[in-house]
Amino acid sequence: MERRGQPHLLVDGWNIAHAWSDVSIHWREGPAAVAAALEARLRVLYNRAGREVTLVFDGRGPAEGGAPPAVGTGDGVCVVYTEAGVSADAYMERRVGEAGEPAAFVVATGDRALANAVFAMGAEVLSPRVLREEVERCEQAVLRSLPPSKEPLAENPFGELDGLFPENRKGS
Repeated sequence: MERRGQPHLLVDGWNIAHAWSDVSIHWREGPAAVAAALEARLRVLYNRAGREVTLVFDGRGPAEGGAPPAVGTGDGVCVVYTEAGVSADAYMERRVGEAGEPAAFVVATGDRALANAVFAMGAEVLSPRVLREEVERCEQAVLRSLPPSKEPLAENPFGELDGLFPENRKGS
């Protein structure tokens, strides 16, 4: 499902994950949790801005030249793990280099060597900070588009949880 008008966004997965503290905090849960957190944050770019997103991670895919597995393609974010021994950088450089129109790609990375390589081919480059700003703009637009709640907020909306943690009650 290719959307026209927006350049295809290639995201240097581990590079962006390390740059965003709200994503990198998930390292204590393991790499899969980090990847899932980043994928969830990026999904708004597809849902709100109509941008195709490919999130690329280093070498967990099949060896021997098989195609890298793509997962999570249902919500506009395609997650690719490169084949064993192939870096995410090499995968993104190859995608941009083999494209008939390299300007149809935007690469998000903080890796200067990758940024220079794809820029020289004709792709646009976004820093981790600029990508975060784009994601946050889309998230804010989604929040503004939600209808206001007609239900008044309960004095203690989490009251049903009070009994679970008695040590946290006031006066305890």
